[in-house]
Amino acid sequence: MDSLPRAILERIASHLENHDLHRDRDDPSSVVALSLANRKCAEVGRSLVFRSVYLSGEDDAEGDYFASHIAPQRGALIRELFCNFGVDSLDEEEAELDDEELLAWSTFRRGVLARALPHLVDLEILALDIGDGNPPMPPEDDPLLVAADHLRLQSLRLLPLHLSDPHPSIDPSYLGEVLPSFSSLTSLDITAVGNYGADSNASFVEALQGLPNLTSLALRDCDALGPPITHLDWTCPLTSLTLHRITRLDLIDLEEFLSHFRTTLTSLNLHHYSTMDDATHALFELPLLVDLELETVWPVWHLATFGASKGIKRLKLGSALSPWKDEDGEGEGWNSALLQWQDLQSFTLMRGERCWGRNTVLLREGWCEDRGIAFAIEEEAEDSDSEATETESEEWDSEDPF
Repeated sequence: MDSLPRAILERIASHLENHDLHRDRDDPSSVVALSLANRKCAEVGRSLVFRSVYLSGEDDAEGDYFASHIAPQRGALIRELFCNFGVDSLDEEEAELDDEELLAWSTFRRGVLARALPHLVDLEILALDIGDGNPPMPPEDDPLLVAADHLRLQSLRLLPLHLSDPHPSIDPSYLGEVLPSFSSLTSLDITAVGNYGADSNASFVEALQGLPNLTSLALRDCDALGPPITHLDWTCPLTSLTLHRITRLDLIDLEEFLSHFRTTLTSLNLHHYSTMDDATHALFELPLLVDLELETVWPVWHLATFGASKGIKRLKLGSALSPWKDEDGEGEGWNSALLQWQDLQSFTLMRGERCWGRNTVLLREGWCEDRGIAFAIEEEAEDSDSEATETESEEWDSEDPF
């Protein structure tokens, strides 16, 4: 191993599947195992081991060790950080904690992470658990506020990572204050922003609109979004947009909102159920659109709504209504709807067997195969909780192999 050139070692390390510092160091797929071979391997493996870090939230010692040792010593190597502040699996003693105590536990973990963030000077991607909403805490203990003060992130994800039913929502005015500090963002992914009234909602929407470099935006369960989103002057070069369950926007609102990105948008992922009966009155003209994922309760002939987006090559469709009858009761309604895209290369049907039955065969054999279009069926994933097995992760200790 000592005689191998550094370039060869880097190629070996980059193909190893396990970059996780927590895993068994005897695992042959582990970069840690490679790094322990000798000093040269340690130099190569170090950047990969620490490039992406996931803090599970299951062990207080893990977060404390990260903040006190890993971040100060290796923080400059870390590019991606994923943080779960909640508790998904409780032991018998922890199960006795009430909601207030669990929130205090989560808040404490946020403070620990906040101490570490200033050391991550080249962090590019930050994913934070917002399963508890945005509980009040001192600014110096709020990871998002600390990140806004010290980091120039490229990607920010605010997601409910731990189990909570129902998930508390984030106050839109809180995001309205902090998001403008992340002017370098190119990707933003947020779930569960509440409807806190017109002024609070407006501050959030205006903060989104003010991010100048944003190319990818994903918003899920964001009740703060309403028709005012359409009236702003959106100038960011957005190429990818995901909107899931934005119930306060009807299709006419969406049409106006999407028109701001007609010269840039290439990918649209839309899961939408609001005011579906007006589908025939909207027209989405997105000439650069290549990828469309659409989850609605439309009959399939309402795909004509996207008829002006002629460049679609990949279509992923989930509909609760079979495509076999068109609005006049004639057969093969799907045929005329899908023929509008002459460049279509692949077609994926979500929940096909359950919702479309025998028509999936007709669609595959009678339409896709004849035109050389790749066809796939994507059924809903089964609940795997009962089959999941817990993996014991190695405890964090003071032994740092690097």
